[in-house]
Amino acid sequence: MNRRLLPLLALCLAAGAALAAGQPSSQAPIKVGFLGPLSGPYVQNGRDILNGFLLALDEMGHRAGGRPIELIVEDDEAIPAVGLTKARKLIERDHVQLMTGALLSSTGYALAPYIDSMKVPMIYPVVSADDLTQRRPSRWIIRTGWTGSQPNHAFGEYAYRTLKQEGVVETRRGLGMFVAATPPRDARQKPAVVARQIAERALREAFRHGLLGSDLRKALDEISPKG
Repeated sequence: MNRRLLPLLALCLAAGAALAAGQPSSQAPIKVGFLGPLSGPYVQNGRDILNGFLLALDEMGHRAGGRPIELIVEDDEAIPAVGLTKARKLIERDHVQLMTGALLSSTGYALAPYIDSMKVPMIYPVVSADDLTQRRPSRWIIRTGWTGSQPNHAFGEYAYRTLKQEGVVETRRGLGMFVAATPPRDARQKPAVVARQIAERALREAFRHGLLGSDLRKALDEISPKG
């Protein structure tokens, strides 16, 4: 666990404790809701996020502000609508004072308006959609990771000025809309060849996760170099 994040986590838990101050006992647990893909194609990512959070709680002794921490875990199945339903359950039925988790940008976008309306702090350790902290910033969401476009500002200028590459292939959903492709080894290749190489990498990755295979195959055929 990155020890630089422990003070931030402790601060968020303290905020949760403050929100729970109205409870009868000063020793009542701070309820934390975890939401992530614990089934489906992104199950390993979800488990990694959960295990990291559990490691942080272990290092804190599962206590904050002298009070025990109760963790309630829900599976969002990597489906935004399911994530929103589970978030409502955690906040309105389980009465958690702090939320954390989520993996996909689509889930992050779906949760943000609800989290803001309920005024429950939530930590996004992975969700990288730019708008959540830029064009449509949330007042109740703390992002501890990177933004999707962050590493590509410098790369975009390098690709344009040095590689003379003006286009990339992207998936029109979530992270794919912000992340640029890996530069080709030979910048002198024709744009169609470069595009096909990028699409082939995307296709292999999609098949590995069982996602978007047919859509990417169709796109790959359309941009196949001719002549």
